[in-house]
Amino acid sequence: MASDLLVGVAGVVCRDGKYLLGSQVGGVLEGSWSFPWNLVSEGDFEPRNYVSPTVFSCTGLEVKTKDFIDIVDAKLGKEDLKILFYGCEYVCGEPKAVSERFSEWGWFFPDKLPKKVFGPVGYFFERVGEAKWI
Repeated sequence: MASDLLVGVAGVVCRDGKYLLGSQVGGVLEGSWSFPWNLVSEGDFEPRNYVSPTVFSCTGLEVKTKDFIDIVDAKLGKEDLKILFYGCEYVCGEPKAVSERFSEWGWFFPDKLPKKVFGPVGYFFERVGEAKWI
């Protein structure tokens, strides 16, 4: 039986040249650092509409969703995953671990990322590089 395709959105928040990454909790993602992200519901949807609420629900930060940046294919366990990355403009707040999926948040320069990043995040930095789009 073929695996189901999961779709997620990620908010790429950059402030003062640093990117917001959180340490994930649980399962195969335990201890890996990622942008705030979440799976989206099945059916018809406009992915960009999920980005700001996702960032807020993960971090407590208010952001404004900007442009679509890239899409990255990955595996989540045995399931195929596509993550759509959107640039986010920081509006206000300080990141907090408000979601049970993340234990902490930090701001990182692209050349000083944590050692264990979620695969799509590492691939994102390889493909896209620094935030010339924000």
